[in-house]
Amino acid sequence: MRWGLSLAAFPAAAAAVWLVACGGGTTPPGGRQDVPGSADSQGGDADDVLLDDAESPGDDVEDHGPQADADPDPDATEAGEPGPDTPPNEGGFGWPCKANSECDYGFCVATVAGKVCTISCTESCPDTAWTCEWVTPPGQEALYACMPPETSLCRPCATDSDCVAGDEPSHCVHYGAQGWFCGTACGGDGDEPCRDGYECAELPGAGGGANVKACRAAGGDCPCLIGYVGLATQCSLANDYGTCLGQRKCVVAGDDLAWETCTAKPAEPEVCNGLDDDCDGLADDGLGEEPCGKGVCFRVLATCVDGKPQSCDPYKGSAAEVCNGLDDDCDGNTDELWPDKGKDCDGSDADACANGKLACAEGGDALACVGDDAAFSEACNGADDDCDGLTDEVEDLGETECGLGVCKHSSPNCVGGQTQVCNPMQGAADDDVPDPDFTDTDCDGIDGDVHDAVFVDWATGKDLG
Repeated sequence: MRWGLSLAAFPAAAAAVWLVACGGGTTPPGGRQDVPGSADSQGGDADDVLLDDAESPGDDVEDHGPQADADPDPDATEAGEPGPDTPPNEGGFGWPCKANSECDYGFCVATVAGKVCTISCTESCPDTAWTCEWVTPPGQEALYACMPPETSLCRPCATDSDCVAGDEPSHCVHYGAQGWFCGTACGGDGDEPCRDGYECAELPGAGGGANVKACRAAGGDCPCLIGYVGLATQCSLANDYGTCLGQRKCVVAGDDLAWETCTAKPAEPEVCNGLDDDCDGLADDGLGEEPCGKGVCFRVLATCVDGKPQSCDPYKGSAAEVCNGLDDDCDGNTDELWPDKGKDCDGSDADACANGKLACAEGGDALACVGDDAAFSEACNGADDDCDGLTDEVEDLGETECGLGVCKHSSPNCVGGQTQVCNPMQGAADDDVPDPDFTDTDCDGIDGDVHDAVFVDWATGKDLG
């Protein structure tokens, strides 16, 4: 069989630029692009590819197909392999395989339905849905080989726009920790049933919101196909501390294709290092605060700032102690140089009552009695109202003088907490006999009985009676 090819028949996919980043560019989905190292991926035009890496149409090349004189198969194609309706021969086109050595043509190709043997080709393939492509199988030389139909199924993606291939409606859906892959729509009117090995499931879509129905690989992960080499998907790794994100890339692994291990690091308890250790999107978060210092030095410190642990200086901001109601020297004591502060005191008012309090004087270097503004006076109540140690004393409440003659005397205004009234007849006799001393014994104001008295005018001596 010859596998040189004219420019007119050269597939467009063979000239596509290889993509490394997931979710962008023109990489054809569905396993239809060369792996790195092919003639296409090194640059140059189609003529260069054909002349440098394939025999010209006139040259003889080794025939890898069935012998020309073999019995013809009525369903066989020009490639010498069974047609699409014929069960595959062991090692032939479409035969399930795990390694290249199990295939007649030494090429076990990964498809969305699993690995199968494929064959080299010129222009057509036994299954017309397959196309003849210029590819470089892992560990082999470049050649034209039959490649699986174009599909977006299982292509790494970031948005639904990465999942456009032919007429298949597809969504970018979440495979959990494995990443995001395209899934063909299913379960709706007009949707095709899922391929063998896939199941229709409701899955989170890349656009958020409600879940979407899409075909998902029943094994929980998508295959790494030859057309996806170099593409990556966002994967995750979860543990008790959090969920970290990373990348999984489809790569050539020896003679096979495989997904690299997810690059996500395990989440760890958050420590002060300027990093997001627990993968919650914040660095050095949740490390808390701690109190620092006393008095005017007290403050609350974040335990970590800019990735550096913070240390407490308990005397930062301290000063010499003054009397001001503050702990200026940050030793936990306030105005300790004035131990009498707060004690009762008697101010400058008239009483002796300690109704004030000793407080810091202006200037902060002494104490002053404050709050003793009301002066208390003694009242007749049996109490020491003016705080002089005496009760209802005459000096404060006074006395009253009353009476005539022998009754004339002074009486305290308060005795035993009771107001007193001076009695002008206190000590008076019933009769007052005139005597040489002119003593008024009945307290009527004259010596003798007032009823027997004869009143005369002082100036004339005449009787006023």
